[in-house]
Amino acid sequence: MNEAVVRRTQESLGRVIRKPPLTDRLLSKPPFRYLHDVITEVRDNAELCLKCMCWCLRCESSGFTNHQG
Repeated sequence: MNEAVVRRTQESLGRVIRKPPLTDRLLSKPPFRYLHDVITEVRDNAELCLKCMCWCLRCESSGFTNHQG
């Protein structure tokens, strides 16, 4: 695999996931289980972000964040 692609993958996914490690060797020729773990971790992080965004939007719509005391 192209070194530039590996670096871009490490930079972009590295912001989202911590496990599994994004090593050059694993990204160059990934085993199936590694791909599964990466995809699962990205999905779980995206799901968590969506839940947080929904909670924030509910707070804003209920006026909770605009509380003046």
